[in-house]
Amino acid sequence: MDTNQTARTPLIPIEALLPHGEGMRLIDQVVTVDEHCAVAQATVKRHWPMVTGEGVNPMVLIEMAAQTAGVCIGWRAHTNRVTGNAAPKGWLVGVKQAMFYADSLPLEAFITIDAEVRLTVGGFREIIAMATMGETLVGEVHLQVLQDEGTGEPFF
Repeated sequence: MDTNQTARTPLIPIEALLPHGEGMRLIDQVVTVDEHCAVAQATVKRHWPMVTGEGVNPMVLIEMAAQTAGVCIGWRAHTNRVTGNAAPKGWLVGVKQAMFYADSLPLEAFITIDAEVRLTVGGFREIIAMATMGETLVGEVHLQVLQDEGTGEPFF
């Protein structure tokens, strides 16, 4: 997603879009969000999972990508609640592919995650997220999300 394009900026707190508690929520700020994409930012912190020495294992970018995708999907669910439609609940998330271009993410580094829904078929979505530190691409994560469409039926 081009961050210069027009997108909705959330007027609601991250907590309303993402169910993660303070200890596991990695993203600090949502820059833009709509039902197709989200851009979030975070500063790498010492209390994060997978801290080693003065950095964090880049595999943490998978969780950051999932949380940014969750903000996008959460935005849609929040919008449905506001308009009176039932919001689907329950996700099954898989990592289709993850590529890391840094050996470590330095503590206090500023990371931007840009997640875009590339495919939607019923309750299935494929999301591609790009993670950057400044102008440097540090990771790319492809997620597959299966979401209950409100039927109450199990996924399988």
